[in-house]
Amino acid sequence: MAVILVADDDENFSKLLEELLRKAGHWVQRAVDGQIGPLLDGRTLDLAILDMQMPGGGAPAAALRLRAHPATAKIPIMIVSAMPVEKQREWFKDTAGMMFLRKPASIDDIHAAIAALLPKTGS
Repeated sequence: MAVILVADDDENFSKLLEELLRKAGHWVQRAVDGQIGPLLDGRTLDLAILDMQMPGGGAPAAALRLRAHPATAKIPIMIVSAMPVEKQREWFKDTAGMMFLRKPASIDDIHAAIAALLPKTGS
């Protein structure tokens, strides 16, 4: 079971994603903006799923916060946004450990991206 942060200001999308992730056995914490905290209830994160365009700086600001904290500096990050993937990538200097999907992303694409990003052992 992975601990996954979903940060997206689209409440319908984030609730749907939360439901899908919980059904897959993950623990999910939702946030509505880029002002996310790196630790949730004393747990470290295994994965962050971020929207590019949301209050508080969006995915670029949230990713910087995650990368600046030792507990979350190396976690994988998935960007899921209506912005074209090529434009999403332009906002990040280092895309190692990142995946980019364009909304509306299919459930299969989201599950495949999560499987690719999370370690095969442990989560």
